[in-house]
Amino acid sequence: MSSLKQKTFHGIGWGFIDGVAGSGITFGIGIVLARLLSPEIFGIIGMVTLLFALSKTFIDSGFSIGLMRKLYCSPEDYSTVFYFNIGISLIFYVILFFTAPFVAQFFKEPQLITIIRVLSWIIVIDAFSIVQRVILTREINFKLQTKISLASAIISGVLAIVLAMQGYGVWSLVFQILVKELINGILLWVFSKWSPSFMFSISIIKDLLPFSSKMLGTGLITTLTNNIYYLVIGRYFPAAVLGYYTRAEQFNAIVVNNISGNLERVFFPVLVSLQADSLNLKYNFKRVFRTSFFITFMALMVLAAVAKPLILVLIGTKWEQSILYLQLLCLGSVFFPMNAMNLNILKIKGRSDLILKLQIIKIVLLVPIILTGIFYGIAWMLVVRIITTIIATYINSIYAADLINYSIKEQLQDIWPYFKAEVAIVFAMFSVLWLPFGNIVTMLTQGIVGVLLFVLIFEKKQFPEYVEIKKLVFNLLRKYKIIVK
Repeated sequence: MSSLKQKTFHGIGWGFIDGVAGSGITFGIGIVLARLLSPEIFGIIGMVTLLFALSKTFIDSGFSIGLMRKLYCSPEDYSTVFYFNIGISLIFYVILFFTAPFVAQFFKEPQLITIIRVLSWIIVIDAFSIVQRVILTREINFKLQTKISLASAIISGVLAIVLAMQGYGVWSLVFQILVKELINGILLWVFSKWSPSFMFSISIIKDLLPFSSKMLGTGLITTLTNNIYYLVIGRYFPAAVLGYYTRAEQFNAIVVNNISGNLERVFFPVLVSLQADSLNLKYNFKRVFRTSFFITFMALMVLAAVAKPLILVLIGTKWEQSILYLQLLCLGSVFFPMNAMNLNILKIKGRSDLILKLQIIKIVLLVPIILTGIFYGIAWMLVVRIITTIIATYINSIYAADLINYSIKEQLQDIWPYFKAEVAIVFAMFSVLWLPFGNIVTMLTQGIVGVLLFVLIFEKKQFPEYVEIKKLVFNLLRKYKIIVK
């Protein structure tokens, strides 16, 4: 096995551990906090989600992706980007500090003034560790990143639970976010081999700027399209409604960010290394594309099927309104792997101009979503979001197809066998909801039906990606002596 393949599978293994363990920790802590805190409290935090997401995108400025796609980065490259990020983060901290009263007035929530001024520190903290994360990702070193991520999630989560039990309300969530970023940043500095030198080059900034500036525009639009819902719901609906949406989005993000996102994070540097070899790039991209769809589609559809009993059992009837939101979010997120993978091809090929063009189209598609949300409510807004996501996915696929000769028709043909098999499984799981069982029995029955059908269908079909993942999982379990040969 080649060194690249070994590193890739090692990266996938640790990405898998990060996804499963990280999701489990996030999920467990989220359940406890949802039981301790009211929907209104989660809604207040949701009001500032877009603000901080946009600020963090500005700080990165697209330079991390610019560094990622370079075949070689010098110490001066890293140091220059490091100092640039720090400078931008301090500027944004000052901006957020002084604009906090206006944001609080917009949402009609006075508490936001202090909350924004405290949470703004995460932007500066994050800027200090962006380069370390880039270097580890370029090296496909997800083992260290996984350990750091899990440690920060556990410590910050436990702190949040203790604060919530002591009656700190919204501040338990504020300090969870702040402490998680702080611990993550400190540990990256402690265990990373890299530290900045006293070097800064304007020419490096200028060299990265053509690509990175377009990636910045792309990142801002992507962040806006992904988080605009918090702004609309927070402005036009009560905080509790935003809380319901926030809880549904957090359940959905467990799959999208921790599973599909980890696969994308692992494979991107691998595909970058193949950018000059078109045939090999296409071959490996097809495998990644099928794998990402197989895992993400299955996970999202299962989550949609068990959404009702899961929410009612784990966090109670006070969150019942989140059920429909979660199911609609899962349906919309099904297209995330296709969107993300096709955009990655444009990044790998350096076509930031096309990426920016695609993101501008997405801004136009946001208009009907926002208007629907304001006039017809959250559920219909999410339905329109699904429709526009399908349109955006189709457009993304057209551009990427030209670069590696992988048409939308061929993409659909590649995932069709998985789609048919997984839809059959999920349909059976949804059918269980009609049975006169209690929530716990319903969820257990759905799990048994899903697992049995999954094993029967996939063991019979023996799809290549399924076989590959099964081998990887069993090798990991043997390695850590969870099972024996």
